[in-house]
Amino acid sequence: MAKPSDFPEWDKNETNISVPPTSRKDDGWDVISGVPEKPPYQWSNWFRNLCYKWIFWFEARILDNIIVIRTQTQFDAVFDGSTLQNKSIYIENKGSAYTLAISIPFGSNLKIDAEPGVEIQKTSALTQFVSTGTSGTPISNIYFTNTWTFDGNKGSYVFSGNGGFTEIKYVEDSIFECYVKNCKCTGNGGAYADSIGLSGKNIIIRNIDGCEANYGGGVYFVGYSKIEEVKNCVSSLDGGGLHNCGECIISNVYSNTAGTNGGGLVFCDNCTISNVYSNTATSGNGGGLAGCDNCTISNVHTNTAIQGGGLYNCDECKISHVHDNNATYTGSTTGLGGGGLSHCDDCDISHVYSNTSTWSSGGLTNCNRCNISHVYDNSSSVDGGGLHSCNNCSITYVYDNTSLAGGGLYFCSECTIKHVYANAATSGNGGGANDCPSCVFLGNWTGNSASASNNYINNSTNG
Repeated sequence: MAKPSDFPEWDKNETNISVPPTSRKDDGWDVISGVPEKPPYQWSNWFRNLCYKWIFWFEARILDNIIVIRTQTQFDAVFDGSTLQNKSIYIENKGSAYTLAISIPFGSNLKIDAEPGVEIQKTSALTQFVSTGTSGTPISNIYFTNTWTFDGNKGSYVFSGNGGFTEIKYVEDSIFECYVKNCKCTGNGGAYADSIGLSGKNIIIRNIDGCEANYGGGVYFVGYSKIEEVKNCVSSLDGGGLHNCGECIISNVYSNTAGTNGGGLVFCDNCTISNVYSNTATSGNGGGLAGCDNCTISNVHTNTAIQGGGLYNCDECKISHVHDNNATYTGSTTGLGGGGLSHCDDCDISHVYSNTSTWSSGGLTNCNRCNISHVYDNSSSVDGGGLHSCNNCSITYVYDNTSLAGGGLYFCSECTIKHVYANAATSGNGGGANDCPSCVFLGNWTGNSASASNNYINNSTNG
């Protein structure tokens, strides 16, 4: 039978509709006192209009190649291990999680959407979404919407390899914003991994929670993309949240933990990075970030590491608003610590404040050839409340910092230093600066204090 050319439209404007009572929906028309009931025309319009809308709804899904899933049986028939591509899938909420026990390959032009509250739960160590892209034929136009959740069930099932949720090699122009939680793998990238390494581009990844891996508890080796909202992930080695994600825009990386370096992220070069907070490098350096070069970095706070509570070894970067981080170094080597930053060279750094260190330098340490401004309200338990061992730098506005010696600066050489005031050395020399040779001192140096001597500058020709 050929498809009719006319569509069964009825009362599209819904101007003459009245919904029948439940009794009529249950029992239909009745005979009252021996006379067949004559229902109001508005009831008849309601029924015909509703039929029209349902037919229109089904027609739209046929045209868009939408597959609607309502039951586990229907889910299993669609997610059967064959490649999902060139289709749109809509999963309705059945009140409990759908279960998935196999690997699912996917190709181009795939949308997986769902009614809010839908959850897919992993029930086998083999379960993973796998890209079918190749170097010669990348895949694109994949959209996993933010209305459904994938639960990796990491307490029971661990994927053997990289990418606890999905392997996204050779993927372009796609969006993955479903909520991915509790995934774990024996390799790298607790949620997402590109084992080829930066093979895709123009990908958006969002909403990763509580995933685990060796390197990159959340994401591993994904590049040229946008990555947002990575939290509560764990790496046994480097990169609690992300590892080696270059040329990306990265934001909202928090409450992640690395076994070694880079509690939030590590080795993410040429990126724009913001809002990295409450991460921990358990036995290494860079509580927020480590080894991220040529980046623009802002708002790094409340992170913890042995050295570089906020950042460690991030070179040629523009860095701003690093605050409330903590370095926990407990050795005896002077200059190690750096509550805010450590070993960041050739950078533009501004607004480093309210950081702490259990050893040297509450604010910055071992940062060379940098332009540094507005370092304030930092503290260290030993020396260099604001800065320590920063050489060949231009430094302006260092104030309200505290340490035992060198309240503002300690052992910073060959620098131009301007406007250092209201700092305190509570048990030693140099309220403003201590032992800063071959430096030029300019501007306002008032209000510094030292318990021993030289409130202004100690061990310099200006002292």
